[in-house]
Amino acid sequence: MKPIRFNFEHDYWSLAEAIVLQAVKDYERCTKKLLKGIGTDRDKWMMQECENFIVSKWVKRTFDIDTEELLTRIDEELYAEYGGNYEHLL
Repeated sequence: MKPIRFNFEHDYWSLAEAIVLQAVKDYERCTKKLLKGIGTDRDKWMMQECENFIVSKWVKRTFDIDTEELLTRIDEELYAEYGGNYEHLL
């Protein structure tokens, strides 16, 4: 039987990507609910937590991306789709 070999560097990279992707999905989900006017205080809290994580130094260093630009693009798409009802986010 052939031994199983792990590529830990690849595995950690894949895990990091999955974590950031989930944070982006959660951010989008909560923002959509808030823009639709059906969000709760928990959604506001979750949206802020995801935003704080996405713009964290860890994400910036790990992926070498402009995280503020990423959030701006996500917000622009969501605001365009849901009519830019910013008051639900306040």
